[in-house]
Amino acid sequence: MSGPMRSGFGALRHREFRLVAVGNMVSQLGTWQQYVAMLWLARELTSSSFIISIVFAAQWVPFIVLSPFTGVVADRLDRRALVLWGNLAMIVPAALLGVLTQTDHIGLVTLGVLIVIGNSAQALTQPAAAAFVPSLVPATELHAAVALNMGMSSSTRVIGPAIGGIVVRSVGVEWGFYLNAVSFLAVAIACSFVASRGRPAVNDGEGYLDSIRIGMRYLRANKAAMRILVMLTTITFFFVHAALLPSLVKDVLDGDAGTYGLASSAPGVGFVIAAVLTVALVDEALRVRFLFLSAFAAGLATFVIGASTTLPLTLAALVLFGGSFMTLNTLSSTLLLATSDDEYRGRVMGLFGVVSTGMFALNAVAAGAMSKVIGLTRTIWGAGLLAMAFTLMHWAAGGSSVIRQALVDRRGAPDADAVEGWAAASDARVIPPRGSRGTP
Repeated sequence: MSGPMRSGFGALRHREFRLVAVGNMVSQLGTWQQYVAMLWLARELTSSSFIISIVFAAQWVPFIVLSPFTGVVADRLDRRALVLWGNLAMIVPAALLGVLTQTDHIGLVTLGVLIVIGNSAQALTQPAAAAFVPSLVPATELHAAVALNMGMSSSTRVIGPAIGGIVVRSVGVEWGFYLNAVSFLAVAIACSFVASRGRPAVNDGEGYLDSIRIGMRYLRANKAAMRILVMLTTITFFFVHAALLPSLVKDVLDGDAGTYGLASSAPGVGFVIAAVLTVALVDEALRVRFLFLSAFAAGLATFVIGASTTLPLTLAALVLFGGSFMTLNTLSSTLLLATSDDEYRGRVMGLFGVVSTGMFALNAVAAGAMSKVIGLTRTIWGAGLLAMAFTLMHWAAGGSSVIRQALVDRRGAPDADAVEGWAAASDARVIPPRGSRGTP
C-alpha cells in the first residue's frame, strides 16, 4: 500500500474510532431498509408523485428546523452522550412504523408524522456526531477519520437498498422499519465503550439564542466555511432525483420494488469508490479542487438521470452521482471541520446538516410540484443543468482560493489545548472536566 493510502487508512488503528465507525455503518444499513420501505409504502398508499415527494420531504424537515439549535447543544453538552441517547430515542418511532404497517393502521399522515419524530432525534445527534469524530483521532488524521467514517457508512448503500427491496418484496414493508429500529443499537453500544470527552469550552452565562448569534457571527467571519456552505446550499437544491426515483422507476423504466431497490443501491457503488479515493486525498490543494469537480460531476449525473430512458444508463448515472455526491459531502465536512475552531464546530456542523440533508426537504417539494408542470424527466435534467451552472459560478467567483488560503492560515497553528485534550481522553482515558476542551 502506498504512503498516502496507508496514512489515509491509519485512522482505523484507533480503537474508539473503529467502534464508532462500525456502529455508524451498521446503523446506516438499517436506515436504507427504512428508506426503501418508506418510499415504497408511500407509493402503495398514493399514485401522486407530488404526495410521495411530500412524504420524502418530511424526513428532512427536522434538519432545517432543528439543526441550528442542535448545533448549539453539541457545543454545550457532552457530544458522546448526545449521540448515545439520541440513537436510543430513534428506536421508538421506527418500531411504531413497523407495528402500524403490519396491523394495517398506517396512513400517509401517520407515516409522515412518525418519520418527522424519528428524524428529529437524528437532527439532534447529527451535529454532535460530526463534531465528535475529531476527538477520536489526532488532529493530523482528521481528514482520514471523517472520510473513513462517511465512507464506511455510505458504502452500505451498495447493498442496503437492494436488501431493502428484497425485504419489502419477500417478508413485507414492516420489516424495513423493524430492521432500522434494531440497527440504532449499534451506535449506542459503540458509544458506551468510548470514554466521554466532556463538553467543549463554553461560556456558562451564554444563552442558547446568544450562542446561535455568536455562531453566526463566527461563520460570517470565517470566509472559507461560509463559501463552502453557500456553495452547498445553491447546488444541493438541484439534486432532485431522489424524491422522484420511485415514480421514475415505475413510470419511465417500467420497474417494480426490486428495480427500485437496485436503482437506490447504484449510488452506493459510487460511494465506495469515492470513499477509497477521498481517503487518499492527503494534499489540501487536491481536496479543494475535487470539491468543485465533484459538485460539477454530480450535476452532470443528475442531468443524465433525467434524460435517460433505459435502466443501464440510469444505473450508470446513479453510480456517477453517488461517487460525486459522496466526494462533495466528505470534502465539505472535512474542510468545514479543518477551518473551524472546536468550540464552534457543533454550530458549523449543525448548519452543514441543514444544507447537506435539510435541503432535500425543500427540493423534494419543489421537484414534486415542478414535475406536475413540466414533467418528471424535464424536472430532473433541468435541475442537473442548473447545478452545473452554479458550480461554475462559485468556482469563477474565487471560492477555491478563499478555502485554500484559510487552510494555509490555520496550518502550523494547532490548538495546543485541543491536542492535549485528545491525548488525555484517548491515551490516558482521563475524562476532561466540564468546561475543558476535549477535542482537537
